[in-house]
Amino acid sequence: MRRVYLDEVKPGDKLAWPVYLSSGEVLFEKGRVLTSEDIDRLHEWRVVEVLIEGYDEIEKELERERMLLEVFKEAHKYTVEYSRNVLERLSRNVEVKREEIGKVVLDTIENLSINKDVLLMISAYFKRKDDYLFVHAVNTMTIALAIGGYLGYTEEELEHLGMGALLHDIGLVHLADGNEERKEHPEVGFKIVKNTLSNVHPVVTNIILQHHERKDGSGFPFGLKEGEILKEAMIVGVAEVFDRLTSPRGEGRRGSSFEAMKFILSNTKDKFDPKVVEALMRVMVIYPLGTLIRLNTGEIGRVAASTPNPFRPKVNIMFDKYGRPLEKIVRIDLSEELAYRLYIAEVLDESAYDLDLSQEITA
Repeated sequence: MRRVYLDEVKPGDKLAWPVYLSSGEVLFEKGRVLTSEDIDRLHEWRVVEVLIEGYDEIEKELERERMLLEVFKEAHKYTVEYSRNVLERLSRNVEVKREEIGKVVLDTIENLSINKDVLLMISAYFKRKDDYLFVHAVNTMTIALAIGGYLGYTEEELEHLGMGALLHDIGLVHLADGNEERKEHPEVGFKIVKNTLSNVHPVVTNIILQHHERKDGSGFPFGLKEGEILKEAMIVGVAEVFDRLTSPRGEGRRGSSFEAMKFILSNTKDKFDPKVVEALMRVMVIYPLGTLIRLNTGEIGRVAASTPNPFRPKVNIMFDKYGRPLEKIVRIDLSEELAYRLYIAEVLDESAYDLDLSQEITA
């Protein structure tokens, strides 16, 4: 698919996307082979550009993203397995070197600098029920580091934040049942890390101890209030709630990123630091990467990338308005003038569609 100015369109060119009138009515459907008369009509309607089928920079960009996604998926899988080994040893009170945990954090910081959107998408969509605590630890760390980066943390501060995030539920790993209602787990985790991790920074241990505290005093284990809770613990608290709400648990469906964001926003006044929540929104955006959406014209796709306009991201269209899969993914930048008539009309429920994000992107 390539974007072509109307003056450069030739008879025989095939439309890769419908042409819409200002009323929203379709002038020409996708797949139409344009004639001279069609081009004249487009001029009459003052159409400036159209999307024509053909391999171009957009498809090259999609291919680069597929390759990067595969690399990051493997890195995420390795990080989860590596973290499992470290966390299980710690939970058994086996001494672990600080550098072993620091390696995971520094690798994640580097990957975030390469492509934050792709790494956060993997954290949001590639989850396993059987490894929940370990996947949750890695995802919470990734989201917390993205928030910290947005807030301007130094590399040393990010390392402390990332270590605390990775270890925040070590008490649950030790308690074995993974029941997050076990309100003693922050204190259990604090003691484990204090006793088995050499040269651990106080920020790390206080994140473990305070990540369930809330600014209105409703959290645990101490019921601390705003001003008493470490800022890094507030970051990890928001990050872990976001990941928990978007993770499959038991027989329940995985909530969407959009729903998780709404929940966090609705609780910001009483429970969360508004600056941290704003940072979460900036790094995960209103329509997080991978969100399943329907356009006002009926086509279904996923959010592919953010733009300066948070309401008008880039989207990958996969199904036409009749629900039929497209032969090729069509990317549309909703922030561009050519797409001004299009907008996201609805965020769709993942459970209602038999879709596999990993297959969609890597197919």
